[in-house]
Amino acid sequence: MVALGQQIVSTGAFGGVCVVGGTSLAAPHVTAVASVLWQKDRSVSADFIRSLLAFTANQYGEDYEYGNGLVDLEFALSQFDAFREVYAVDADVLNEQVGAAVEVGTLDVNEKPVEEFEGVVYVEGSWWKDADNKDKVHDQFAEADSAIGKLSGTDLAIVKLGALAPDKYFSGMYRNSEWHGQELHREDIITYKSNYVYAYIYITEIAKNLKKDSSGKYLYNNFTSAISVNCADYGDCNLKEKCVARMKAEILEKFTDKGMVVETDGKPTGEKDWYTLLGNRTASVRNVSLYIYGLALHSVTDVFAHSTYLDGVQIDHEKIEISKDNTQSAADCVLYVPSRFACASLMSKYVVYRILNDDIGNVLDFYLVASSQKYDGNFKIGKLGKYIKAIDQSFYDARKNILDAMSQN
Repeated sequence: MVALGQQIVSTGAFGGVCVVGGTSLAAPHVTAVASVLWQKDRSVSADFIRSLLAFTANQYGEDYEYGNGLVDLEFALSQFDAFREVYAVDADVLNEQVGAAVEVGTLDVNEKPVEEFEGVVYVEGSWWKDADNKDKVHDQFAEADSAIGKLSGTDLAIVKLGALAPDKYFSGMYRNSEWHGQELHREDIITYKSNYVYAYIYITEIAKNLKKDSSGKYLYNNFTSAISVNCADYGDCNLKEKCVARMKAEILEKFTDKGMVVETDGKPTGEKDWYTLLGNRTASVRNVSLYIYGLALHSVTDVFAHSTYLDGVQIDHEKIEISKDNTQSAADCVLYVPSRFACASLMSKYVVYRILNDDIGNVLDFYLVASSQKYDGNFKIGKLGKYIKAIDQSFYDARKNILDAMSQN
């Protein structure tokens, strides 16, 4: 038997909704249908309910693929009383009596067309892209659990849209390193070490301090940054101490007075206004701020995909075989060194904590992941210790052992 299990709108974290799939959604559908049927007559046996479910299911495909068919509560309720009249524990007797009842018309066979639902607005995602290279990225991180408060359904939806945006509007992880957790920025002949820790914190600063002037222009840089960052002092960094200013400029250049830049093949090709980016929602400062927090969530969780190492070798986008006829990019695959994804999920919880408290990101967020049970030591992150040291020397010195244990320097 099968049940609805893909693109299911369900209760999400923080009082919102989520769109998820799998047997974790299909099984509750069957259980719920069985519960409603049993409530109709609690004296019937479990075998009766099981047999009724099997008989009334919609057999819209081959049985070797769909078993008895798609569970159908409405049809099962309509056949409940008539099925009870012919029910027998012995399977052979039951089949014979059901066949006779169908022949005389006291029982009906489920031949209804399977219902399809359109116009359901949602975003869905996972860490990798599928075989057709369709964007499926990051929004599930926004469903991270939290014990301190709730985002409304609308707020959560906006954060998700922001989390999806970098892959959708400015992909290219080297050209747009600050948005994709990449430790190296490479663009034509310009190459520099890209401090993903700073990028994450600075994007959240923009979100927290966002303002709008009387003309409706958004002010993304109208604040004094609470953090200072030094060059990580790499001899092969082309920009040397200028890399920090360049990172900041790379982040700010994606924003326009009314929205964000859209790129194609690494080149700006236009812009989208905030109303459109927000899914046709009001472009209030609050909504735009939530969207930018989503951008930060994408950036920091991508660190665990794009700047990680296994046995001293960077995990790149080489294709690996997951199963027959299914290959995925190693860097973006949740099954390849799975503790990377576990750590990214934990990091997303700290981002949500920042959102709920209208706060900026912190080097502490990385430390909490590095010192957690989610990190099993099976991978390392490029330059993590040195990037944190460039932002907060004293913080790094006090936690050097743990941070260096996670660092590939």
